[in-house]
Amino acid sequence: MAFDKTTFVDNQTVIDAATLNAIQDELIRVGADNSMGLSGLAADDQIMVSAVDADGKPTGWRKKYRDMLNVRDYGAAGDGTTDDTAAIQAALDAASTRGISTVLFPAGTYKVSATTADNNFYAALTVHSGQRLVFDAATLQLTANGCDFYAVLNIHNVNNVTVEGGLTIVGDRESHTATTGESGHGIRIVNSHNVHVSDVNIRYTWGDGVCVGGNGTMAEISQNVTLERIRTYKCSRNGLSIIEADGVVVRDCDFTYTDRTAPQYGIDVEPNLGTATNITIENVRMLNNGIGGFALYTTKATLPGVLTLRNIETDAKTIIYTSSAAGGTFDVRVDGWRHTQKSGETNPTLRLSGKGSLRIKQLYVVNKSANRVIIPLDIENLRMDGVTVEDDPAVSIKGTLSVQSAANTSIGKAVITGFLSRNPAEETWYSGNQLTVDNLQDTVVNLNEHLTTGGSSESYKLLLCDKTLALGTALSAKARVFIPYTYGNVNPFRVINTTATEVQLYTTVSAGITFVGDVPGGSSANSASLAGNASYEVTPMLASGLVYVRKLNTRVPAKTSEITNDSNYQTAAQVESTVTGKGYQTAEQVSAAITAAIGAAMEASY
Repeated sequence: MAFDKTTFVDNQTVIDAATLNAIQDELIRVGADNSMGLSGLAADDQIMVSAVDADGKPTGWRKKYRDMLNVRDYGAAGDGTTDDTAAIQAALDAASTRGISTVLFPAGTYKVSATTADNNFYAALTVHSGQRLVFDAATLQLTANGCDFYAVLNIHNVNNVTVEGGLTIVGDRESHTATTGESGHGIRIVNSHNVHVSDVNIRYTWGDGVCVGGNGTMAEISQNVTLERIRTYKCSRNGLSIIEADGVVVRDCDFTYTDRTAPQYGIDVEPNLGTATNITIENVRMLNNGIGGFALYTTKATLPGVLTLRNIETDAKTIIYTSSAAGGTFDVRVDGWRHTQKSGETNPTLRLSGKGSLRIKQLYVVNKSANRVIIPLDIENLRMDGVTVEDDPAVSIKGTLSVQSAANTSIGKAVITGFLSRNPAEETWYSGNQLTVDNLQDTVVNLNEHLTTGGSSESYKLLLCDKTLALGTALSAKARVFIPYTYGNVNPFRVINTTATEVQLYTTVSAGITFVGDVPGGSSANSASLAGNASYEVTPMLASGLVYVRKLNTRVPAKTSEITNDSNYQTAAQVESTVTGKGYQTAEQVSAAITAAIGAAMEASY
C-alpha cells in the first residue's frame, strides 16, 4: 500500500489492526522482527510507531503487544496539568475485566492523586493481577496531599505483575500538606507474588521509594519479588524497605540521598512480624543517605532468615543485626563490599552484632575519618576474610578494626583473616596494625593470617576470655595480652605461642596484680615475658587480685593436683582413685603389706 505521512504522525500514533495487516510486509521488510507475530493480527492488536522517513514510511516502532490497552484511549492526557487518575484507573480496570494483560503509558507526564482508600492506605493507581504496565518515558506526578499512608503505585494482594520501561515517579515531599506520617511510598508491594519491577526512577516521596511487605501475618507476605535498575533520590524514610517477604532480588540499583525521617537508609530490611528471608542484593549502591547505607534490623524477628549481599557499596553507618530478642536469627553472607567512612564520623560506621551467622568476604574500607571503622559488637559466628582498610593520610591514623563488647556480653566463634591496613602517605601496607580484640568470651580468634612482617604496633586484648588466642609464625613484634584488674573472676585462658617471638603478659594497671608461677622474672607489677614455643595458662583472678600463670608441658608440678591433663591421660592420682575405688590395693599398699608381713615374721623368729 502507499504510505501517507498523516498515517504516522508521531510516537503516540496507534496503528489499528486493519492497517497493520495491510502494511505488515513493509514493516517486516524494513526490519521488524517477525517473531513479534505480525502475521495473523487480531482485532485488538496494535503497534506504536516511533519514527517515519521522508516518505512517511515507518522506520522504528515499539514492540507489538498482543492484548494491549493504551491509557490515552481512556482519556489520559499526559500533559502534566490534567488529573489523569480516573482515566488511568479506568484503563487498568478495563484491561482486567477484558482479560488484556498489557497497559501502555505513552511518553508524557501523568498527574495522579492518592484518593482511593485501600484499607488504611490511599492509592493513586491500583494494579490488578496478571497486568503488565509498560511505560514509554512516562512520569507519574503525585498531587500534593496530607495523608500519612499512601502509595503512587499500589500492588496489593495480587499476583503476576510486571512494571517495565522508563517510569519516573515524583512524590509530594516538597509540597505535602501535613507534617506527620512516614508511609507515602512510590511503589507499595504488599502480599503480592511474582512481581517484577524494572527501570524506575523514584524521587521526593513522603515515605519509602519502594516498600515490600505483608498484610500483618506471615501467611500474607510478598513472595518472589524482583527489583532491577531502581533508582531513588530524596525519599523521606528509606530508598527500599523490605519488611515481610520470601524471595526478593534487588539488582543493579542505586538508593541515594534518603533523609527527613528515621531510619533514613538506602535499604532497610526490617522483619517486623516474623522474617524476611531468601533475599539477594547484588550490584547495589547505597550512598549519601541521611543515616546509613544498609541496615538489617531484626529486633522483632521471630523466624530465621537468609540474606546474601554481593558487590555492594555503602558510605555511612551500616548495621547488621543477625538476631533479635524475639528469637529470630539470620544467616548473612556478604561477598564484595566497598565502604567509605566519611570525614566527621565520630564512631565506627560498620556495626555487626547478633547470635546468627555472619560471613564477610572481600571488605574494602576507605577511611576518611580519624576514627575506627569496624566494630563486631556482641556477636557470635563471625568470620571475616580479606579485610582491607585504606586511610586518608590527612585525617586518619592507621586503619583500625575493633572487635569488642561490654563486660557480661560475648563474641563467639570469631575468625578474622587477611586484615591489611595502609596510610597512603606511607609506602607499606601494614597487617594488623592497631587491631584490638577486646572483651572476648567463649571464642577462638585466629590472628595467624594477618600478622606479617612490617607492622610494629600489634596489640591484642583478651578480657573475659576462656578459650584460645593463637599467635602464628609471622609475628613481627611482641604480642601483648592484657588482663584487667577490675573484672575479677576471669575464666582461665591460654596463650599458644608457636613462634620464637616473645609474648608479654600485661595488666591494665601498674599495680595490684602479681603474676605467680613459672613466668620469667617472677612477680611483676605490670608485665611478664612468656618466651616462645610453649603454652601458658592463667588461673581465675582471686579476690585479692592475684592471677596465676602456668607454663604447660614443661614445668614439673609440685604436686599431682597441679598436673594439667592435656592429652586425656589419667594422672597418677586419678589412677589411684580408680583402683582404690574398686576395692583393689595400689602397688604401694601391696608393697607395704608385704613389708609388714616380712617384718612380723622376722620378729616372730627371734
